[in-house]
Amino acid sequence: RDAQESRGLGDVYKRQVWVLTGLWHGAAWNFVLWGLLYAVLLTAEKLFLLRGLQKLHVLNHVYVLLFVTLGFVLFDASSVQDAAQSIRAMFGGHALFTISDKTFDRMVEANNGRTGYHIHVSEGMNDVYDSLQNYGRRPVQRLHDHGILGDKTILGHCIHVNPAEIELIQNTHTMVVNNPESNMSNAVGVCPVLPLSRAGILLGLGTDAWTNDMIESLKAALCVQRLNACLPNVAWCEVTGMLFKNNAKIGAKYFPDELGVLKAGAAADIIVMDYKPYTPFSDENIDGHILFGMTGKLCRTTIA
Repeated sequence: RDAQESRGLGDVYKRQVWVLTGLWHGAAWNFVLWGLLYAVLLTAEKLFLLRGLQKLHVLNHVYVLLFVTLGFVLFDASSVQDAAQSIRAMFGGHALFTISDKTFDRMVEANNGRTGYHIHVSEGMNDVYDSLQNYGRRPVQRLHDHGILGDKTILGHCIHVNPAEIELIQNTHTMVVNNPESNMSNAVGVCPVLPLSRAGILLGLGTDAWTNDMIESLKAALCVQRLNACLPNVAWCEVTGMLFKNNAKIGAKYFPDELGVLKAGAAADIIVMDYKPYTPFSDENIDGHILFGMTGKLCRTTIA
C-alpha cells in the first residue's frame, strides 16, 4: 500500500512539475496551458493511452507529431488568443476515388458550413475513370453536386480537368493548389496552370509533402510549365504569383492577420538568405535572383 501511495504521489508531483515548468517560462496563460497539456498527456498515458499507442505504431507517430506541434504553437504564442489564431482546421477528404457518395454526404453534414474542404482532385486519370464509371460524372461535377466546392475549399492537383470543370471551379470561387514535383514523381501529368490562371482561379503553389523547399518547388513549376507548353517564355508571372501572392491570399481565407506583406500589424515572416548576387540586384529583378540563384538551404535566419 505504501508503494502504491508513493507511486501515486510521484504521478501527482510529475503533473505539478509540468504546470510549474510552464509558469517558470512566464506568467502567461499560454505557458500554463503548455505545461498543463503535457501534464494531462502524462496522466492519460499512465491510465490508458500508452497501452493503445504501443499496439498501433503508426498512431504512435501521429500522436507525437500532433502534440509536439500543438505544444510548440502554445509555447511560441504571445497569448492564448494568438495560439488559437495560429491553428485552423479544414475538412480533409483525400481523393475522390476513395470517397463514396454516402461519405461525401456525411462530410457535409458533419462540417455544417464551419470550414472548407481540401481534397485531391483529378491527380491521375484513374480518378477521372473512377468518377465516370461509378458515378456518371467527372470529378469536379461530383464535388459540386455534393456541395464541396466553395471559396474556402482547396482542390489539390486538378491535372485532368476539362474546360467545363475549370468553369465550375471559377464560378464557385474554389481554390486550386499545384504540386509540381509530386506530379512529376508520380508521372500523372502537368497541372494546366495557364488555363486556370486565365480563368481567374486563385491558384497556389504547394508540394504535397515532396519537399519543404518552396524555392525548389517554384523552379520545378516554371520548368515543367514551359516544357508542357513547348514555349520558353511562359508561366513566369503565373508561378511567381502563385508563391509570393496567391499563397498569402489562400492563407488569408483562414487566418485573421494580414499575410504576405511587410508592415506594422501584419503577420509577416522574414527570411535572411546567405546569397551573394553577381549581377545587379533590386526589387525589379528579385524574382529572377530567387529562381536562378537561390535555394532553400541558403536560408540562415527566419524571423516571425
